[in-house]
Amino acid sequence: MKVIIDISEESYKNIKEQVANGDYPDMQIGRAIVDGVPMPAGSLKADLNAIYGRNSVKFDNQVSNNNAKESMKGYKAFNKDLQCRGMQYEIGGTYELGNTPICCERGFHFCKSISDCYKFYERSDETRICEVEALGDIVTDYGFKYCTDKIRVIREVENPRVKSNANETSSGYCNSGNFNSGDCNSGDHNGGDHNCGDYNSGDWNCGDYNSGDWNSGDRNSGNRNAGDWNSGDRNSGDRNSGNRNAGYWNSGYWNSGVFNTNQMPTIKMFDKDSNWTIRDWYESRAHYIMERCPAEAEDKQKWWDSLPDGYKETVMLLPNFDADKFYQCTGIRAIIKS
Repeated sequence: MKVIIDISEESYKNIKEQVANGDYPDMQIGRAIVDGVPMPAGSLKADLNAIYGRNSVKFDNQVSNNNAKESMKGYKAFNKDLQCRGMQYEIGGTYELGNTPICCERGFHFCKSISDCYKFYERSDETRICEVEALGDIVTDYGFKYCTDKIRVIREVENPRVKSNANETSSGYCNSGNFNSGDCNSGDHNGGDHNCGDYNSGDWNCGDYNSGDWNSGDRNSGNRNAGDWNSGDRNSGDRNSGNRNAGYWNSGYWNSGVFNTNQMPTIKMFDKDSNWTIRDWYESRAHYIMERCPAEAEDKQKWWDSLPDGYKETVMLLPNFDADKFYQCTGIRAIIKS
């Protein structure tokens, strides 16, 4: 690890002996760059301990004085005339301040990503984005905005697709991840849209390697699965080829066990076998009524008591209806007050 600190020549001489002994210079500094990452002013010892863990970092071989410079590339936004805060720039030009840079006060400001530039400039055709290189001292506002006293404008980013992304590795629009050919992805290597995982060819996936849509697991070719390796739809388990399974390795539908092939198994109601399937329940009037039950516990009984008697009878005529079990599950005393 290379550590560069911005201190005076006299201070540099005073700490050389500490560095030679592999110890930290426990002193206040103006600026530090650790492995190419600018660090804010403060105690170098405290800063390094905070990042790498207490007493876990030692100087490998050298501490450079304030004559040392490390360059950093990023992106800078301009108006349509390639001006920023009234100053005219040119592609290929190098500009120097002559003063120590201070974020939001003086110096040449830039960002690490294209998308960060649009936090300060309007996302429009009149905003021009250029790749830049900071050649002088660098300070940062906690890694969000950077400022330098010497900057070179390398080239303009002209591709409108690239300008909408956080970096230049994506060919889609509005991606904050890397190497995305789809749009609005925060993950990497996605060919679909709105994915927060990686390597998805489908859309709206939070997992990885999904070719279906709306999956939160990994490697699903179906849709709306919460598990992994599902080729069916709406499965919460893993490796299901059917639909709406909660278990594993099911090729049928609506199975909650393992290795089931039933296409529409009957379900238990009130802990007893019934002749209803889950589809019968979803298509029933009792399901329609219970879907309107409020979520708040204190409101449930009031809601039930306000129902017409015919609605209550519909629910209480469900197969195997048990008032005690209904109360345990819903908190509702199923009583018809005639």
